[in-house]
Amino acid sequence: MIRLYDVTFRMWGQSYTRPVSARSSAAARYRAYLDADLSMPFSEYLRAASVRLSSDAPADDGYGYIRQAYKVDPRIGQRVTLRNEGKDWEGREGEIVYPGTSRQYVHVMFDDLDNPVVVHPLSVVFVAPAQAIEARRAETRSGSVHESAVTERSCAHE
Repeated sequence: MIRLYDVTFRMWGQSYTRPVSARSSAAARYRAYLDADLSMPFSEYLRAASVRLSSDAPADDGYGYIRQAYKVDPRIGQRVTLRNEGKDWEGREGEIVYPGTSRQYVHVMFDDLDNPVVVHPLSVVFVAPAQAIEARRAETRSGSVHESAVTERSCAHE
């Protein structure tokens, strides 16, 4: 399950916290390290960074520009499939995640990948909520997700 984490980096008396979408706190910490583009080893970054599960979605979900420019409405947690991105990506399904600082693309965490991929806003096809719930129930039957959590999370975007 993809969650939103707050990663805080503290050094030289200053701190900076940013939301990061990831499958685990370790993945969130590593994603924040890659995005920060610091000239320090990851082992040093680990000593200066802390991660906690975010208590709430950020007030600005990061997709305002896309809504205005492309007239599409991406929502964090919404299931999507791809089109017009080449035969290897066509029809792949994933979940929209928080975009971080790169806000001109939709960030999608595909079911079979560990890191989000940036996708052109016109290449995403939103999976209808009923279809998303049914897909999650199919996962539940296979034993990978708890059904009540799936229905709650999927219905929250209707």
